[in-house]
Amino acid sequence: MVQFGFELVQNVQDSKELNNVVVSPLGLGLSLGMVAAGAATTTLKGILDTLGLEHLVLKDFKALNRDITEDSKSLLTVANALFVDKEYGLIQSFKQDVSDNFGAHVDQLTSDPAEQISSWIAKATKDKIKDAGKDVSENVRLVLLDCIYFKDQWKTPFNTRETHNSTFHRSDGTSFSMKLMSRKSSMSAFESKEFVAVNLPYGNRFVATVILPNEGVPTSSTLEHLNKEDWGNFKQNLRVNRQTYCCLGSK
Repeated sequence: MVQFGFELVQNVQDSKELNNVVVSPLGLGLSLGMVAAGAATTTLKGILDTLGLEHLVLKDFKALNRDITEDSKSLLTVANALFVDKEYGLIQSFKQDVSDNFGAHVDQLTSDPAEQISSWIAKATKDKIKDAGKDVSENVRLVLLDCIYFKDQWKTPFNTRETHNSTFHRSDGTSFSMKLMSRKSSMSAFESKEFVAVNLPYGNRFVATVILPNEGVPTSSTLEHLNKEDWGNFKQNLRVNRQTYCCLGSK
């Protein structure tokens, strides 16, 4: 689903109504996978084409869930749920499939779906996201949910004494002052005509890849270079143990 992830980010970026965006291709991919478990013919084909899959193999989704959450040294939980109106029944085999392969919670919608959904999301994210279901209508018939909670320590921590005020430049040419945590150390880094990138490892096996368009290069141009093929080339050409100065936004 790598290509699906890049296409999703590009489509979101194309929306002129959005500014800062946090999007999870994994989360949407798992939700579509649950839908696919109950789909057939042209609907199933459409979902598989979107995900970039030739066949629906539910055990692959189960393996994916297990692989990304089995690291006990990092706090990563993936929670899936399906809520359906009590007037609509679900086939038992479908409920079993989403439960076995996605670890999904399956339940009926209550008379107050907004509170029900908000409560489930708050619990799944350890109260980091609250009131997320406030816009859920009483007329809703089906709700698919995926929540991802991640917390870990940097493998090489940022020294708080190196945090400083600096100028952050937006893609529209405007700028503002903000706190930036910074460090200079040996990192895996990459440079091209479009962007620079660094890998920032967490404590165990997860890595945050930070990509910054070069000066004068619009974000949209950088995103055009993010696809499955170019991503593979990017990873192969990362220079390991390169002295790099890195700054990231700080709370």
